[in-house]
Amino acid sequence: MAELNLISVKESASRELTADGAEIVVRIAGQSFVTGQEAFKKAKEVADFTASLTQLGVAEDDISLVNVLTEVESGLLTKSSSATYILRVKLTTLESIGPTLAAISSQKNATTDSITWRFSALEDAKRDVLQQAVRNAKASAEQIAQALGTTLAGVHRLSYDSSGIDGVTRPPSAFGKARRTRKLEQAETELSQMSLTHTARLTVSTSADFLVAGS
Repeated sequence: MAELNLISVKESASRELTADGAEIVVRIAGQSFVTGQEAFKKAKEVADFTASLTQLGVAEDDISLVNVLTEVESGLLTKSSSATYILRVKLTTLESIGPTLAAISSQKNATTDSITWRFSALEDAKRDVLQQAVRNAKASAEQIAQALGTTLAGVHRLSYDSSGIDGVTRPPSAFGKARRTRKLEQAETELSQMSLTHTARLTVSTSADFLVAGS
């Protein structure tokens, strides 16, 4: 089998993206253990929390129960139990993130665990950046071929991968930890000290082997 004459290149392309939504994971300390959708009705802490967010315009369907953890403590004469409810709050606009985080922080039994930033146009951006990376690879190969006095005959192999979109933010411990004395105004002041926007640089890298004319 004849050996192929190849020009191998590696190129990349990037684009900076700004998040336009988020998902917030919240932990709520409760006194009763209730599972499923019933938690939104029978667990007082969860019901109160949901009510506070719906007053801000968050749809009930965008608040979901992820998990419920229970803990039983036994003493000499007593036995008590508590529950931790882990909820996910979906926010579709950046404008709603600040008020929502402030409302969560003002709740004495709620803690913001993490924020996962969402990019609604991510798939379109991946496609566009990939196409640019491939064009860059082809242009580089053509320049090499021209310098060698030959031309490209096609693509033998091409691979690519994308990076740069991690999307998860852990709030500062002072903000994420609930306090009984915290008021909404205090939470908003603390909130001003952390970024409520998130940008990420999407990078697509390509590795390509181009056939040289006459191969």
